[in-house]
Amino acid sequence: MSLTHTAVSTTDRILYDPASYLHASRLNPRMSTRCAGQRAALSRIVMAVYGLSDGPAPPRTPADRTLADCWWELPIVCMLAGAHCLRGELIGRGQLSALPPALRHFALLQFPNVEPLPQTPRVPATLPAGLRLQHAGLAALGGWLRSTPVAWQQRIPLMFSTRMPADVLESRGTVRDMPPFLIQQVIQYAKSHRDISPDIA
Repeated sequence: MSLTHTAVSTTDRILYDPASYLHASRLNPRMSTRCAGQRAALSRIVMAVYGLSDGPAPPRTPADRTLADCWWELPIVCMLAGAHCLRGELIGRGQLSALPPALRHFALLQFPNVEPLPQTPRVPATLPAGLRLQHAGLAALGGWLRSTPVAWQQRIPLMFSTRMPADVLESRGTVRDMPPFLIQQVIQYAKSHRDISPDIA
């Protein structure tokens, strides 16, 4: 099946323009990305510093295409997935009301015919609230994300704070993978609520 122009352009940006999604904590404040030349130079530096693969990695599977389609919303997707996974803990600790309304609303949604995840991800207690949700979401989405091209997996951590444990995607068996139907619901909600800040305290 031939790739659409949009898919190719998205893949190129994922591979060769990491500066466009680099988390602010990984960026030297003195470095500017206001013009295309500056951003291209920074992207080359990022690829060298993090040892990123630069070989072709076009979407090959439905999982790949799904990730390409929501790449720039992934921090929000992970936060929503984490809020869903940890809602019992959030309710028990009285922390649910502190979440932004859109995030709190999703955490409380019930999905018919979707069994609750039997385990909640182990999340470091030292992480702030937003990173705890993202960490839990990354763990629950790990099966999907690990099925995508290695070059993409290398770049996923760049979208998150430097405080995010680097091995979160490598942890297996700590929680059952989120089912595809629920992943699609998370992504659709994220695309409709792009104003959710992925860096809540």
